[in-house]
Amino acid sequence: MEQLLGEGFFRCHRSYIVAMQHVRRVTRNAMVLDSGKEIPLSRKLYDAANQAFISNCQGF
Repeated sequence: MEQLLGEGFFRCHRSYIVAMQHVRRVTRNAMVLDSGKEIPLSRKLYDAANQAFISNCQGF
C-alpha cells in the first residue's frame, strides 16, 4: 500500500498509514497529528518514524 501512495506517507502500525505532512510530534508510542489525534506507533518502528519526521521537517 505504501508503494501506491508514494513519498510522504508512513506505515506507523499494522493498521495505520499516516500522511507525514500532518504529523506534529513523534513519541515512543504514538505519532501526534495536527488535529491532536494520537496514532499508535509500533515500538520497532520508532527510529524509522522519527527519521521520517525529521526528513519531512527539513523539507519545509
